[in-house]
Parts: sequence; structure tokens; C-alpha cells
Amino acid sequence: MNQKELLQTLADRTHLPKSAILSVLRTTADVAAEALTDGREGALTLPGLGKLVARRSASRRLKILGTDEYRIVGGHRRAKFLPSGAFRESVRGELP
Repeated sequence: MNQKELLQTLADRTHLPKSAILSVLRTTADVAAEALTDGREGALTLPGLGKLVARRSASRRLKILGTDEYRIVGGHRRAKFLPSGAFRESVRGELP
């Protein structure tokens, strides 16, 4: 489902204008980014879906192709989605 289809589906089910729904989705994305970029290990719970959490990845060593050289790539923060149990079970139930 792409953004246009999502907006249309939500508009049909909520009887709200697409512009209002788009505004809510963009604001949710902004709030999620703020929560995850906080100085601590941030998290944001999305009711009925799961949780977005910020995780720190470790530094790692990469080999440069064509040479015997290695380069260290520093760790960074990344967002990870952890689905709720109910959401995970509902998705599993629909798969063949």
C-alpha cells in the first residue's frame, strides 16, 4: 500500500479530509524522530502496532575491496520497529 492508498483508506474509514490525515501522519513522524533522537535510548509506542526504538549499532571493521586494507566504521544510532504481540499475530493469521 502506498501513501495515496493509505490516505484514501483512512479518509474512507474516519470520514476526515485527506489533508487532515496527512497532517497527523507527518506530525506523528516528527514526534517519532524527536523521541528517537533524544540523548537517551528513546522509544515511541504506537498503540495497536508496536514500538519504535532507537538502538546503537557497534563499530565494525570493513575490508576495502581489491586491497588488503581495513577501515573502521563507527557505530551509529538506528531506528528499529518492534511489533506488538497482537499485531504480529494478526499478520501471521492472514498469511497462507
